Amino acid sequence: MQTSGAATRAYGRPGSRASRIVARVVVAALLIGLPCEITFAQAFGEPYPALFQPRFEGGPATDNVATASSLTITVEFRSGPSEQISRDQLMSSIDPGLAGFVFKSMFGTQESAGSAGTAAWLGPRLSQLFPGRDASGILLVQETWKFDTRTGNPIGPVTRQEVRSQVAEP
Repeated sequence: MQTSGAATRAYGRPGSRASRIVARVVVAALLIGLPCEITFAQAFGEPYPALFQPRFEGGPATDNVATASSLTITVEFRSGPSEQISRDQLMSSIDPGLAGFVFKSMFGTQESAGSAGTAAWLGPRLSQLFPGRDASGILLVQETWKFDTRTGNPIGPVTRQEVRSQVAEP
């Protein structure tokens, strides 16, 4: 007949051999898994943004080169002066977790910025932001600089990308 103490000893009483093995396997999996996840994120990008670390503007310094960029969004009106707004203001009606992705898909290229879907969304959005004013569209200008991290000196010319998006005509 087996005693109850024998069953407890065999299946994981704190300090038992089985408990120590399980703890070692868990620690080993974590020690192996974390470097693999970091390597994967560096090579292919974060599969689920902000799961491991939040994204930041610019890029990591590689080969002693750092990049920085700025985005200017100018709202153009049919009459009256234009106004500048931030990306956060333009996209404030979108869930913050999705705003960056939606912005890139709508305004990442001239083709997507000029699409009928973007124009259909942009008109009502600008009407919300600027009630009583007749917006015709927006101009997005992204400038990117590269710097040598050892000296701080700029590398090459500033790259400039302009994308224009018009509102849908009523």
